[in-house]
Amino acid sequence: MSPEQAPAVEEARAILDARRELYGDSDPATLRAMAQLAAVLRDLGEYREAETLLRASISVQRRADDRDEAGLIQSEFGLAVVLDRLGENDAARRLWEQVLEASDRHNGSGSDLSVRAATNLAISLRKIGRYGDEFPLRVRILESTRSAKGPEHVDTYRSMVDLAQTHRNLGNHELALALFTEALAGLERNGLDQRTLLYQKWVIASELVALKRSKEASRMFDEVVAGAVEHLTPDDPLRKSAVRQRRAYRILGTFSREKKPRAKDGPDALT
Repeated sequence: MSPEQAPAVEEARAILDARRELYGDSDPATLRAMAQLAAVLRDLGEYREAETLLRASISVQRRADDRDEAGLIQSEFGLAVVLDRLGENDAARRLWEQVLEASDRHNGSGSDLSVRAATNLAISLRKIGRYGDEFPLRVRILESTRSAKGPEHVDTYRSMVDLAQTHRNLGNHELALALFTEALAGLERNGLDQRTLLYQKWVIASELVALKRSKEASRMFDEVVAGAVEHLTPDDPLRKSAVRQRRAYRILGTFSREKKPRAKDGPDALT
């Protein structure tokens, strides 16, 4: 922790100490102060100390006779974030499952907290390659986002991209391509930055390759490279990757255009 960051921790710790002195460990004001200090520690990368604090808070809340279910769910959500950042993916995933079930029961499946928990659980499942388990969560997130924010909202199209990526990982390339294409049109209507749009076009080109639709893939990839050259700086990693990849495809003949038969080729020769 740097000297510049220390005052924020000291202030949050002083508030917690004062509330403990006045109200005791189980008072809602004390629990809120514990959550605030844990959040400050987490944001500064002090994950172990944040974990210890959140576990203590959760223990106090679970023992309370009149426990605040919403507060407990929020604390467990915060602990899952910390565990994920510590690289304890299995423990984080189990806790996301627990948080999601509790939030669905207490807040409703369409609540913001449930959607966030479902998203984090889906990310955890993707990390370990459990795409089949991830899939229903991505469908649910898209439906919830579309219902809450509308079909044309940028978050709806981002959720569509996430679902398309899951389809791709499952080998459902036709479905992935349809969703990526719809999402790209929506993101363009929302005026997203060129880098994001170009990346989506690159993904579409990759799906076309997987479907052996090489001519369409070639045209799309040409569009990616042209857009990267026009909108991105020469040292931009996406631009450099796009140009390099396009050159490799041309050398390998992946996107080779039709050629006129050479004199030595017979009428049935491959071109």
